[in-house]
Amino acid sequence: MKNKLVAVTGGGRGIGRNIVRAFKAAGAIVVSIDRKAERFNTDLSTPGAARTLIDEIHAAYGYLDILINNARSSNRSLLGAETEEEWDHEMAVNLKSAFFLAKYAMELMPEGSAIVNVGSITANFVSQENAAYQISKGACLQMTRVLAAMGAPKRIRANAVLPGCIVQDEHRERYHSAQNTAYRTAFDGVHPLGRAGTSDEVARAVLFLAGD
Repeated sequence: MKNKLVAVTGGGRGIGRNIVRAFKAAGAIVVSIDRKAERFNTDLSTPGAARTLIDEIHAAYGYLDILINNARSSNRSLLGAETEEEWDHEMAVNLKSAFFLAKYAMELMPEGSAIVNVGSITANFVSQENAAYQISKGACLQMTRVLAAMGAPKRIRANAVLPGCIVQDEHRERYHSAQNTAYRTAFDGVHPLGRAGTSDEVARAVLFLAGD
């Protein structure tokens, strides 16, 4: 992984921040893409954002080895209560931007490169929240298969990870607080391991799939 160029969308917080840390620790050069980033602060919901971002990476580095599509949008509406505007925004960030970033990234990628899409366990079951998010993550699985076929001539791999319930770094202190004991006990109890997952565990899985 040393000196490979890795682009991570949604790299400023949550799982994305842990992914950025994992790749840096492995010796990679990491481009963290986030709306609040100092340099690559693209809003992926806007038309043409994917093309602009890949062109900026090309101008700055000239190549790209690994793309991690981690950026996500999720409103908190009840199942079926989304507005058309919310639907369009989530599909733009969760699905459209991921596909076109990957498509344009393949133009810069040498043989043997990798794309990893961060999906969600909601791709495989229906919850009572946010239809648009669940549908977009279900489509992410098929998109990953399509990208694998598109990248095959250049031996560019495409894989996906589907995190379940993850305690992210910014929520960890509150999650493990004394006043949250009853909720945490009930929440952890539904998992076979007896606990929720962590962002570091997702990051390690992404690092593995992106490696040689």
